[in-house]
This record gives sequence, C-alpha cells and structure tokens, in this order.
Amino acid sequence: RTDHRINAQEVNIDEDCTYVLARRQPAAGDLRAVMAIIKTITDLERIGDESEKIAHITIRNGAASAPGLDKNMEQIEDMGMMVRNALREALDAFVRMDVETAVEAARRDVEVDERYVNLLKALTAHIKEYPQDTEDYQSLIWVTRSLERIGDHAVNLCEEVVYLVVGSDVRHLSIEEIRERHSSRPG
Repeated sequence: RTDHRINAQEVNIDEDCTYVLARRQPAAGDLRAVMAIIKTITDLERIGDESEKIAHITIRNGAASAPGLDKNMEQIEDMGMMVRNALREALDAFVRMDVETAVEAARRDVEVDERYVNLLKALTAHIKEYPQDTEDYQSLIWVTRSLERIGDHAVNLCEEVVYLVVGSDVRHLSIEEIRERHSSRPG
C-alpha cells in the first residue's frame, strides 16, 4: 500500500536535487552529497519495489501448505532478518556518514548471497522431487530473489557512504579492497 508514496518521494527528492544542481551549482563535497543522494534514492525506491513483490506473493500464497514449506520458510525468514539488519546498518551508516559501519554492512552481503544460493538449490531440488508443489516453491524462489536484491541495494548504499565521505568510487571493488583502502579496522 505504501509503494506509491515511496515512488512519489523519489520523484520529489530527485526534483530537489536537480534544482540544487541547476541553481546552486555545488562543488566538491556538496556535489558528491547531491550525487550520493540521487543514487541512494534510486536504490531505496528499488528496495520498495522488491518489498512490494514480497508482499504480493505473501498475500497470494499466504495459505500455502506444500510439504517441507515450514522448514524453508524459516530459512527465508532468517535471510529476511539478515537483509533487514544489513539495510538498517547501511542506512545508519549513511545518516552518520560512517565508512566503518558501511564497510561492515556491505560485508554481510556475502552471507546473504550464500544463503540465497543454498535456498535456491534446496527449493529447486524440492520442485524436481515434488513437481506438484512447483507453484508454491516458485513463489518462494521469487521471494528469496527479492531478498537477495534488497541486500545488493543495501551494498550500493554502503558504497555511496564511502563515495560521500572519502570521495572514492568503490563500485565493483571487493569488500576486502574497500576495507584496505578506506577502513582503519583490521581485516
């Protein structure tokens, strides 16, 4: 129900950023801040889209009862908590402009990706063994995919924190490379 509000807020913030760029002509740190905000709102809007997908699937399949579903649902819920915590940490790092917290939050995505791969294998194996459960399990695959994408967007937010604070574009670098370049915490 709230996705339309997220979309409207993205448009409003984007318009504000365009105004600042056109009228104020910011330089250096201020320009980085505007650029980071533009990229961040795009990721937040996409997180809203993925959340909406999960909500629709949950509403549509709320009463699903295929065998083994409870065990898989627990694993998906755990993955959801991991993603939620990483996103919360990324947003906190953005607000506080904390590179250390951003790097740590981005590192957590490795665990989310591992969980995604393991769940995908388990769900696919179940579909192969019990083709009559395909519809329910396909929905779970879509949910895990959306959670994995939200985790990726949280990483993007973390990268924007590094860009905003340090002025270095760290997209496409590994977490280890980012940590080596911009973190004072030992490995």
